[in-house]
Amino acid sequence: MSRSYRYSEIILRYYENRLRVGQFADQSDCIAATAGSISSGEIMEVQIKLNAHKVIIDARYKVHGCGYAIAVCSYLSEWLIGKSLTEDHLSAEDMIKTLMLPENKYHSAMVAEDLLSNLKHKV
Repeated sequence: MSRSYRYSEIILRYYENRLRVGQFADQSDCIAATAGSISSGEIMEVQIKLNAHKVIIDARYKVHGCGYAIAVCSYLSEWLIGKSLTEDHLSAEDMIKTLMLPENKYHSAMVAEDLLSNLKHKV
């Protein structure tokens, strides 16, 4: 990520510390969802593993897009741990505020919200 552009500290933290990037080696018990498109410039995929109570115990993500999209996915993958998709909610607006996204990058949060919606339909 070029530092010539002024990224906020929170964006840099999630971009530079990508803890859950990739996919599970054993995908037999994971649930996956995608959102976005190549034509829009962003594709996000997330995989989750649930415990017996349908609480997310682990998550992985893959993303194709700008540094903001990567930071949003990194944040989302951390937010998911310990959550129940039927009870907990994270909106694009929540992500925009938390990550202090500039207006021209709101679409990254909107794609992530679509991703969560697609994931909820599979749980």
